[in-house]
Amino acid sequence: MDYDSESKGTRTLISLLIPALEALSRGSLLVIDELDTSLHPNLARAFVSLFNKKDSNPRSAQLVFSTHDVTLLGSGLIQQDEIWMTDKNREGASEFTPLTNFKLRSRDDIERAYRHGRFGGVPAADDFLVAFGADRLPAAKQ
Repeated sequence: MDYDSESKGTRTLISLLIPALEALSRGSLLVIDELDTSLHPNLARAFVSLFNKKDSNPRSAQLVFSTHDVTLLGSGLIQQDEIWMTDKNREGASEFTPLTNFKLRSRDDIERAYRHGRFGGVPAADDFLVAFGADRLPAAKQ
């Protein structure tokens, strides 16, 4: 299939694989902002796993990435000492906190604890409310 005919997710994966294969072959560092953009969570996990397997990463290349895909926390691919949480402070600057700063047991479900706000990094996303005055509603058709 023509590249332009592929889905955005497939194009994203292809564009990530080229630098990933280069990093894996050289044993270098690859940094990706928002790894999960347009990627299905299964593809994101498969991509990360390339860096965790000795067969595909014999030169110990490193992957550093940001993501909103919380399923990666519970995937078993990422160790607790490899996870950092990001929060915005009052001035709007990002602050990073290693997961190792939190007391965790080996049986803790990291993804679930994150979703419940135990580590921070969860935006305040209460229900959105949009209220229009009567003068802003479209007129009903008679």
